[in-house]
Amino acid sequence: EMFGVWAIGVPLAFIGVHLFNLSIVPLYFLVSMEEISKMLIGLGRLKSGKWLNDLTVHAHDV
Repeated sequence: EMFGVWAIGVPLAFIGVHLFNLSIVPLYFLVSMEEISKMLIGLGRLKSGKWLNDLTVHAHDV
């Protein structure tokens, strides 16, 4: 969460204000792109299946 804010949200806010002179409403939507980037990373992780771990114990394993 903190990585997304500092690596994506803050730089986007800085660019939006200093390069594009955005007002608060467009700036808010620009900074919200951080959430979309986190969603895309999460979807990639979900589809990879790397988060799956079998935590069940079977009777023959005990």
